[in-house]
Amino acid sequence: MSKRALIIANQSHNDRNFAELPGATADARELSAVLRDSEIGGFSVTVLRDATATEWKRSIQKFFQQAEHDDVLLLHLSCHGQKDSRNRLHFIARDSDADLVEATSVSAEFLADCMESSSSRSIVLLLDCCYSGAFNRAMRARGEAMDVNVSETFEGSGRVVITSSTALQYAFERDLMGSRQAGTPSLFTAAIVHGLRTGEADLDQDGHVTVDDLYGFINNRVREQEARQTPTLSVISVDGPIRLARNPNRVDMIARGGSEGRPVANELATELAQRLKAREKEVNHYRKAHRGAIRELARITLWLLFVCASAVGLWTATWWAHDFVLPTQPGQKILALLLLGAVHGFVGTILTVLGFLPVVGLGIGVISWLNAKEPFDNYSGAGRVAAGAIVGIAILLGIVGAAIDFIWVPSRGLLAAVWVAHKVGLHVTAPSGWHAVLTSLSAIAGALVVAALGFGSAMASDEDEDRQRTESLTFNGF
Repeated sequence: MSKRALIIANQSHNDRNFAELPGATADARELSAVLRDSEIGGFSVTVLRDATATEWKRSIQKFFQQAEHDDVLLLHLSCHGQKDSRNRLHFIARDSDADLVEATSVSAEFLADCMESSSSRSIVLLLDCCYSGAFNRAMRARGEAMDVNVSETFEGSGRVVITSSTALQYAFERDLMGSRQAGTPSLFTAAIVHGLRTGEADLDQDGHVTVDDLYGFINNRVREQEARQTPTLSVISVDGPIRLARNPNRVDMIARGGSEGRPVANELATELAQRLKAREKEVNHYRKAHRGAIRELARITLWLLFVCASAVGLWTATWWAHDFVLPTQPGQKILALLLLGAVHGFVGTILTVLGFLPVVGLGIGVISWLNAKEPFDNYSGAGRVAAGAIVGIAILLGIVGAAIDFIWVPSRGLLAAVWVAHKVGLHVTAPSGWHAVLTSLSAIAGALVVAALGFGSAMASDEDEDRQRTESLTFNGF
């Protein structure tokens, strides 16, 4: 589940028939801050300021279209509202034309359709705009007088709509002697921000601010400051309360104890346990990725050590195998040894595996035959002699195959390495006869030492991983 908010605020307009709304920018700034606060709202917030009607529609449709079933969505509109000739509500964007409202604004029907098509079943719509009302010299009204039934337009499953005033009232914004340096939120949005930021909107003191809590708080606070404005909860069509935020003072509530502290303490304990579980999951994810990276680095390092050890073994062979000649220049000699070690190990490994496959296959076949036929128990006389001959021949073939593999394969690998060295321009003379076999075995000896060290390191790493897994399981069990 995720919590996402889209805040759309329109302060300036291209058409001067629409008055500027200085509080709209402040609405977006203050509300986005409190919703983003991880200790309060924990929302992922997108803010759209002074945008065109097309930008509104794209953002709104994308916002609702990308939601999952259990996502909590909050859309806040701070703008002018105006009706058309058929009494349908429209929200005024920066490029809206007062003479062409239907063509240049965002209709309530469009917004309702986007909400209806959304997969989310926890949608909260906050409308800070007017539907009708009167103008007062000390107040700035939003929108023109109108008579729009908001509940009919936005009714549906999983939706809550809170408006800043009734259908017969303005949504007021104080003018402060006609001048404002920084701008402050409207009465409606200011009440929302104050209730969430201070925790006063948590009316039932359970540590969470639900939609019902928030509406109850802003209704009382706005009416205290402006008796002519009454926020309304137009639509409720959700199963169970929608939690919008946490009370930032819930820790103090626990300290106070009593009837209000105990449930909050239990709630906080559950929340901390969930956070701890999520953090443990995250740590295990990164730990697994870290171990994977270490393994890959260890494989690369082991291969480099393998090549270097083979190169050292080949270098020692030049002391006694006089027909094994390397380049005289030190740089080319080192390069030749490393190349020979790498190619010799790679080709030699492949040839060794291919050479032992027939031997292994023969051994498996003989063992399977012995298990199935039990010739030494079921046969007598010539049958036992034939069975013994078959086993003896298999053993002999295995020994011969291993010997050939042991003697022929390394020298073939060395010849392949010398051929590659010639192709890259390194002048290397390959030894012949037994010198080739012994030279190859000299390279293999160093590689075997490295392989043994690598195997021991891998065993130690596996033991450490098992120990960490055991500790993690013990911790989770606790």
